Amino acid sequence: IEPEYIDAAPPEVAEPIAPPVEVAAAAPAPVPTVDAAAEPVVEAGPEPASPAGEPAIAETAPPPAAEPVDVAEPQAVVEVAAVVEETPQATEIAAAPVASEDAPPAAEDPARPPTEAATVAETVAETVVETAAAEPPVEAPVEAPAEVSAEVPAETVADVPTEQPVEAPAAVAAEVPTEHPAEAPAVAGPPAGEPAAPEVQLAEAQPNHAAAPVALPVPQPRGDELRAVASGGAAPPTLATADRATLPDLPGLPHLAQAAPGELAAEPLDALPATPVEEVALEHAGDGLDIPPAVPPQALVEPPAPPERPMPDRAVTFAFAHPVRAAVFQRGDGLWLVFQSDTPGLLDPAALMAQATDGLGEALTAAAEGGVAVRVSIAHGEQGQARLDGSQWTIGVAAAPQPPAHPIAVDADAGSASGGRVLIAVPGAPSPVRFIDPVIGDRLIVVTVDDAGAAVATERGFARFSLPTTAAGAVIVPRTEALGVVAVPEGVAISSRDGLELSRPEDALAGDTAGASGHDRLLDLAGWRGDPGEFLDNRGALQRRVAQTDGVEQDRTRLELARFLFANGQETEALGILGLVADSNAWLIDDDAANRAMRGAALALDGEGEAALVDLTAPDLDNSAEARLWQGVVAARHHDWEAAAPAFANAEEILDGYPDWLLARLAPLGIEAFLETGDVSSANALLEALSARPVAHDLDPLGEYWAGRIAAARNDPITARSSWEAAAAGPDRLYRRRAEMALLDLAREGGEVTPDEEVERLEELRYAWRGDDLEFDVLDQLGDAYWRAGRLRDAITVWQQAIDAFPELAETVQLGERVPERLNELFSPDRIETLPPFHILALYREYQDILADLPEWRDIRLRMADRLAAVDLLDEAAELLVGVMTELEPGAERARIGARSAALRLLDRDPQAALNTLDASLAGAQDDAALAYERRLLRARALSELDETDAALVLLEGDNRPLTLATRLDIARRARDWPLAAATLAQMADPPPEEGATLSSDQARLVLNRAVALALAGDRGGLDALAETYGPSLEGTPLESTFAMIVRPGGTPRMSDLDAIRSEVEEIDLFQNFLSTYREGNPGAAARSPTMN
Repeated sequence: IEPEYIDAAPPEVAEPIAPPVEVAAAAPAPVPTVDAAAEPVVEAGPEPASPAGEPAIAETAPPPAAEPVDVAEPQAVVEVAAVVEETPQATEIAAAPVASEDAPPAAEDPARPPTEAATVAETVAETVVETAAAEPPVEAPVEAPAEVSAEVPAETVADVPTEQPVEAPAAVAAEVPTEHPAEAPAVAGPPAGEPAAPEVQLAEAQPNHAAAPVALPVPQPRGDELRAVASGGAAPPTLATADRATLPDLPGLPHLAQAAPGELAAEPLDALPATPVEEVALEHAGDGLDIPPAVPPQALVEPPAPPERPMPDRAVTFAFAHPVRAAVFQRGDGLWLVFQSDTPGLLDPAALMAQATDGLGEALTAAAEGGVAVRVSIAHGEQGQARLDGSQWTIGVAAAPQPPAHPIAVDADAGSASGGRVLIAVPGAPSPVRFIDPVIGDRLIVVTVDDAGAAVATERGFARFSLPTTAAGAVIVPRTEALGVVAVPEGVAISSRDGLELSRPEDALAGDTAGASGHDRLLDLAGWRGDPGEFLDNRGALQRRVAQTDGVEQDRTRLELARFLFANGQETEALGILGLVADSNAWLIDDDAANRAMRGAALALDGEGEAALVDLTAPDLDNSAEARLWQGVVAARHHDWEAAAPAFANAEEILDGYPDWLLARLAPLGIEAFLETGDVSSANALLEALSARPVAHDLDPLGEYWAGRIAAARNDPITARSSWEAAAAGPDRLYRRRAEMALLDLAREGGEVTPDEEVERLEELRYAWRGDDLEFDVLDQLGDAYWRAGRLRDAITVWQQAIDAFPELAETVQLGERVPERLNELFSPDRIETLPPFHILALYREYQDILADLPEWRDIRLRMADRLAAVDLLDEAAELLVGVMTELEPGAERARIGARSAALRLLDRDPQAALNTLDASLAGAQDDAALAYERRLLRARALSELDETDAALVLLEGDNRPLTLATRLDIARRARDWPLAAATLAQMADPPPEEGATLSSDQARLVLNRAVALALAGDRGGLDALAETYGPSLEGTPLESTFAMIVRPGGTPRMSDLDAIRSEVEEIDLFQNFLSTYREGNPGAAARSPTMN
């Protein structure tokens, strides 16, 4: 059956109305009632009712017709075209749309005896065909007792092939008027002497447009089968019951319509006489007709019922007296409940709306053709659910969606002769319910189901329409008026006279859980773009339409403007418009796969990769090759070549359909992805596809650069250099910079430039192009050049700038792994000594987060402490050691590092910090005697500097080792305890040498220090004894005069002389020498020296 298009309308044909034709009738025969289950009525679509005056055609009725039996149900829709197989014995019959019950009845035959049946529920022909033809088909004359010519009006779709004439004992042609006549045509009776058959008036039709009847060869029952019917046996097979494999291939008619079961009431076949058509078939039974056998009845096996799904607390149950089909789906904050029934008067829109309001929320109804549509307002985020129990539908809302038990398969057939067909697999579905959403204003076509678990699980977006997810049934949202939707035996078929633009089946990947196959083009750029020469006019018209509307309609117009802008290469402007729509009616984007894909593509072009992937990776786009292409665009812009290359490889046909401006932007990404993954041939093919476009002459630098890259990948440096030199001389700034970098790489590989020269050239390029991945490449190479030039800190700094500026690039991750390795190399024992201390400290502070992740982190800090202490950066060095210490478990190593940190604190004149560090690292110190001794000396010195002299001296009691004595001397001098200092110095001095020998310089200094201490203590006797003992051994030494001045008899030295002498004494500080070993990175060396023990 040719699909009925939304915008189709009956043409106006200015032709005179043909007079009615009388057809001779055969002998009377009982008229059987057709079983409704075997002979379904086919709906032509929910169109307006036919006006009065449509002719009622009776099959071969005699002139004096008896009282007609009205079998029509009000508003029933029947269009019939009865035909027989094209053989010499067959009868060709064409029936046109018949009149409503308000039309005048056909002429009655008073001689015909009345039928035994009081009424007949409905009568249907062997098959029903609705077709359309641009020119009326030519019917050839047929030899028959009576001829009826047909006038067929023109139609809006393609011609239907004409049937060739056949010879038959009787031929009947129906004359179809082009206008609705005021009177029904009279029908001629049978030849004289033959009794008349009872007249059957066909059901009232609702024509949508004038259709040309087509004679179709249909299998006819054999004579023995018809006799069996006449005697009360089984009915012969019909198109509805026969195996579909026996149906003929009908040119121009891709599929047949089937009415919903149960539309016709059934009566016993033996209660009615045979029709004239059956009489003819009986008369010629066995005359060579090729009639297939009847299909034996099959036992129905009920599938196991799915487990009952719990309903939410807020639900409403609709109890019907008879089974009702339904669909449930959500649009924005509205939940639609659509019901459909074969029983007249069963569905009361007002009652259903009131019941929905009471159970779910505020509701309204929409004027629907073929059913009842109720919209319920629900809270944002609530999801609809449905359950069916017999003839009771329970519908409710919940916070989370319920996955369907039986997902409806959506089969996309790109190879259909009608330009593509999509089948919604709901076998036995009646003609869909159609209505306009009063909130949004668009047209909806709804497929109802008799199984609450049958729903669309994944949203599908097509160029001409979309299929949103549902809780039950299916809903079609057309994007074009030229969309044909018709019920067929296997479900509901969708086609378009303009084609659906589906991908080829061989390009389709695995289907989703709903069984979909084939893929669609989401971005109708050619349709959205308009005439490029009228860009300003078209944009202005759309902007005016936006200004003249408001509410949802305004946002729908904004979407048109956004699509127009995107298709013309203004993705940033399109994103601005889409942002306005998202602020007010986000569901217009979120609930439409094409709109969401457009926003994702615009974000991808605008550099917003993460936001783009939110749209492009939605579940309903899983099977879209175009969505995967744009995911590849995002991956390529992030330099994730392994993910980008397959996406471009599977999108050749899609890229071919893109306009020049878009291909010029996407092709370089695909070419680079292919080159980076080693697919040189695919890169070259994509470059050739771009070069074949008319805009290619404007892209010469681009083409030259990528031609050079391809040549380099093929190990052809001569061709590569030539191409890059051409690009570097071109007007395109981007590809001029890219070519210059490529030429610099060639020069470096050939040894034509030094690292310093490379740095200079890259510094120029660094500021010539900013803001994208080219700048990253420049910074990466500049860092390498700095490193090769020995400017290590500059190299690390430039690399880190690249990492911070381009975190989204895949190369950033690689560089982020390389920088720590280079830093570790920088802080190695050999390298760290070559860098200025402040440079190394600055690098450490700037990149310590990176260094902290290295296994050598502890050693790096110890080396840093040595380097800093050597240049008197004592506080920084001590702090580094504390950091290492706190990470260690209690023990000797922790105690040793703590001692060193304390020593550096003492050198830095911070005794309290030194004491705190010693306390923090106390545990485990006693395990090493030498370490414990060092720590005791450090603690004593710290206490001394804090003026806790007695506590300090207590730590040193009983220990007269040289370093202990030096420490005690230091404490005594700081406390100005000169007697103690003199006594300690006496312990430290060697015995006087033999007569005539002189003291060593060190010993001479000790003796002088003792003399000063005795003088400061006012010990005249001690001075005299010291002069007698050591005076001769100091003769001839540099200290002789100083010593003599201090010990001369007859008084004590003046204070001014003692101050001068004390300055010399303070220079002699053995403990300070001990502390200095910690500064030099050899802590405690003095304590372990034999001379100090």
